[in-house]
Amino acid sequence: GSAAEQLAALNKQKPAARAERKAEVMPKRSKKRPPKRSRTALNRAESALETLEKKHAAERDKLDEQVKALERRRRDLQRRQEQARDEARERVEEERASYAAAIRRYESG
Repeated sequence: GSAAEQLAALNKQKPAARAERKAEVMPKRSKKRPPKRSRTALNRAESALETLEKKHAAERDKLDEQVKALERRRRDLQRRQEQARDEARERVEEERASYAAAIRRYESG
């Protein structure tokens, strides 16, 4: 076609192209916003976690005290056993000396 026909065709296409671009650039916004989330559930969950952590710490502390008590009992037991062992060794030495003296008396006889 002629130049006039091309210009006429071009003018017909521009408004459609502009309208199409506007639709892409400016999407419709939703006027309704979702309700604001309450912090109550989060606060409860955080409080429950804090309570649980305190409970666990108390249980660990209790076990630590039991371990310390057992260690004290073990040290006491070891001390008593060492003392009994020392006494038994002394008795063995005394009996060995007494036996050796009896053998010497018998042999000298």
